[in-house]
Amino acid sequence: MQLLPAILSLTILSCSMASAQTSAHDTIDVAILGDSNTWLGGDHCDKPKGWNTYFKAAYNPKSCVSLARSGATWTNTTNTVLDREENVGIITDNNVIYNQVYRLIEATEDRKTPRPHMIIIACGTNDAWFEKKRPQIWSASVDDAIADEGIVAKDPSENPSLAQSVVQDCLLIRQFFPSTQIVLLTPLQTTAVSIDKIGRIADTIQKCGDLLGIPVIRQDKVCVVKASDEKQHRTNTYDGTHTNATGAKANGEIIAAEISKLTDN
Repeated sequence: MQLLPAILSLTILSCSMASAQTSAHDTIDVAILGDSNTWLGGDHCDKPKGWNTYFKAAYNPKSCVSLARSGATWTNTTNTVLDREENVGIITDNNVIYNQVYRLIEATEDRKTPRPHMIIIACGTNDAWFEKKRPQIWSASVDDAIADEGIVAKDPSENPSLAQSVVQDCLLIRQFFPSTQIVLLTPLQTTAVSIDKIGRIADTIQKCGDLLGIPVIRQDKVCVVKASDEKQHRTNTYDGTHTNATGAKANGEIIAAEISKLTDN
């Protein structure tokens, strides 16, 4: 006779735990910057080929917006200038994370976007893929960038290496959003370039994050897109680089779980 009440108690407890997990992040406003694999999810993170759509569903933040642009890189060039308006979807001097940061600043100042509690930056594929369009990408090391005390105030054209660009952009975010949690995502594996090239980009982002005290999620290691598999059969991408809905869903849920580990402790 005691079995039914016990089962009911367990059911209520299970439902309560599920509800708590679902609502655990409902006070967190999230902004996401990045390249095409984030852009695929749309500005409101609601399109089926973008990981951020499924991240939003799994993480359940108060709000989630994307300022990502197809073709974006971390790496500036010697011709990069502040440009809040360009939206071209290809590799250009100004299609860089630096300008996405300033678009986010402007959007929050104009109250078009909530001031974020968390900023996720998912970028790096194009830095590896179109390295010739970023000729100074390896011109300065992470140690050089970290040691440059004036780096945040420089024009982006003065920071044309990957390391300098990552460090400057992260410090800009800290300057304008001092209480905001930053999370960096390394690029996914792709059939377009070697794993070694993706790994070099990812290692640089990882070192920048480590030295700045910013968590880094290694998408090239933990996510479902594997270049060797995609070369044999398109499973999680539709072209070897960009996720289909299956890959986006799996990646988004992985990222939500990884970020929950950071925020739920």
